[in-house]
Amino acid sequence: MADWNLKIIKHEVIDDDWPDLSYLGEYADNIPAGTDEDCVILLDADEEWRYFVANVPLDAVNAQTGKPYTRRTKQRYARQQYERMERYNDNDWSMAGLYVEAIVTNDNDDRLFSTRSSGLWNVENDSGKEYYESIWAEEMVEITERLAEITAITITPEQIAEAIKYAEEV
Repeated sequence: MADWNLKIIKHEVIDDDWPDLSYLGEYADNIPAGTDEDCVILLDADEEWRYFVANVPLDAVNAQTGKPYTRRTKQRYARQQYERMERYNDNDWSMAGLYVEAIVTNDNDDRLFSTRSSGLWNVENDSGKEYYESIWAEEMVEITERLAEITAITITPEQIAEAIKYAEEV
C-alpha cells in the first residue's frame, strides 16, 4: 500500500456565471396568473421589462407572530427584492461557488493528484466571512471523507491544518 501525503488543502471561491436568482423574483412583460399584486413592482416605461415580480410566497408569515404578512410588509419585501436584483444587475454584488481542493502526493512515484469537494453554488458573495467559513467547514468534512476513500487512510486535523498553512504560503 502506498504512503499518501496531504500536500495542500485550499479554499476556493469562483464566480457563479449562471446563478439562479429566482429566489429574488423575475422581470416580466405580464403578471403571471395567481400572483399577489402586492408583490409586483411596475417599472418605468423605458425599461426592457414592464414588471418585477418579487418571490414572496403567498402563504408567507411573520416568523415572530405567526400571522400572514400584511399588504404593507409584502410591498416592502417586494421593493427590497427588486432593489437587491437591481444591485446585482449593476454588479454591486455577485454569486459565487465555494469548494475545497486537496492535493495529495504519493511517496512511491511522487505522482500528484487532486480532488475537490462538490462545492456549494449560488452563494451571495457579500454573505460574510462567517457564512463562508461555515460552508468551508462542511466542504472539509466531504473532502476528508473523500480522501479517506481514495487513500484508505484517515487524515488527521493536524495534517489538514498543516496543508492549509502550506497552501497559504504558496
